[in-house]
Amino acid sequence: KKLFTYWGVAYVFLFAISFITPSIFGMPLRYDIYFSPLVENIHQAAMITCAMCFVMFYIGIKSEGYLAKLFFFTAALLFAFMALTSGSTKALLGVIVGSIICLIHFIGYRPTGSSRVILNFITFFVTFGFLLVFLSIYSDELIYLAIQFFTENDGADGSRQKIYTSGFINGLNSPLVGFGPGAHVPYKGSFWDAHNSTLTIFLQAGFIGVLIFVWFNLKVLQKLSIHFALFGAIAAIGMYVIGGDILRRLPIWIILIGIYYFSIYKPYGSRNKLKMSKLNDSIKQ
Repeated sequence: KKLFTYWGVAYVFLFAISFITPSIFGMPLRYDIYFSPLVENIHQAAMITCAMCFVMFYIGIKSEGYLAKLFFFTAALLFAFMALTSGSTKALLGVIVGSIICLIHFIGYRPTGSSRVILNFITFFVTFGFLLVFLSIYSDELIYLAIQFFTENDGADGSRQKIYTSGFINGLNSPLVGFGPGAHVPYKGSFWDAHNSTLTIFLQAGFIGVLIFVWFNLKVLQKLSIHFALFGAIAAIGMYVIGGDILRRLPIWIILIGIYYFSIYKPYGSRNKLKMSKLNDSIKQ
């Protein structure tokens, strides 16, 4: 909680002063007109802000005291605004998809209870039917958004499409265990990074690595399903997993470890929990 609190304070402070100065101590706060603190690429900051809005919201729910809740809920809104105005399509979709997932989870998903299987089953089919109708109505707009999503920052030559194609073809030369760590996409006379998390895993660890990665994600999703805000955070990160290479970004791993810890740790700072613990100890004595 302290780690994310300090993180939230730092980003809110940097966001505020970015309207006054474009840099601090020689380090940039904005990339062109977009808020991108202390990094050279907007995605290095945008992948953080789109997930942190849900983390701040979760901590706000679990915190005690009106001032603490006010701070965390305000920070959540500011992080969402940073992501939506970051200039990154993936961050924009991260906030939108994460919010939709949060709403669906909050309304229709139950992690515990005797009737949870039936309720979750109904929620799944209702959501699936709604998505089919939504896709049929807004298919043209969604196709355009998907193109924007995958070709973002490619430039006129469509380099990302070429990198994906070249990388997958090269990966078929060692499909079982991959080529090991490093860049393995032959492009423009050298080897490039894949710029896609799943393709990177396929190139470095083959189909075995991809299967382990899928298993890992399923285990994480199972843990995070206990709370809608945590589920929204992983959904937002998932937009960057699909359209970018985030496995080498340390901040994302900090967020992943943090939200996973929240999912297995009972609500912190709860006076009621502390009182109940003391009461149980006295009864045992």
